[in-house]
Amino acid sequence: MRSLAYKGSLEFDDGADTALLVAHLAECLRRAGAASVSAAHASVSFRGGLFRVTPWHMLIAFDRGELIVDESTHEVRYRVSVQHLVIAATVMLTYVGALAWSEMKHSLVVPFFIVFGWLWLVGANLLVAIPRFKDFLRKAVDSAPVGR
Repeated sequence: MRSLAYKGSLEFDDGADTALLVAHLAECLRRAGAASVSAAHASVSFRGGLFRVTPWHMLIAFDRGELIVDESTHEVRYRVSVQHLVIAATVMLTYVGALAWSEMKHSLVVPFFIVFGWLWLVGANLLVAIPRFKDFLRKAVDSAPVGR
């Protein structure tokens, strides 16, 4: 999942228990509609994606993700893959571009529309999805039960 992924981190309070935080994050993802949520020692993995969640869902741009709770730095590091979004947009626009290229008698306008369409489909989805995911994760971390 190293390629075509977005990464970041959030801090959490010193008083938070790692095991409780991991379980809470997994439960929040389940409630949000993520598929194949699994929690391990200090991490949570999940699936989202184009065909796993409803339209306008915050996970639609991400086909899978991983949250790692680092107790030593008091951070939740996350990595979400956008591979399916990029591949789907590329395949779709390649097909449309090939049809338009032959119909429009090899007009040079077609490549510009393909590039614009790809930037719109991928870029606009990520401009919406990334802040929504960060906000969701911040709320999930802030609402985690405090242990110890």
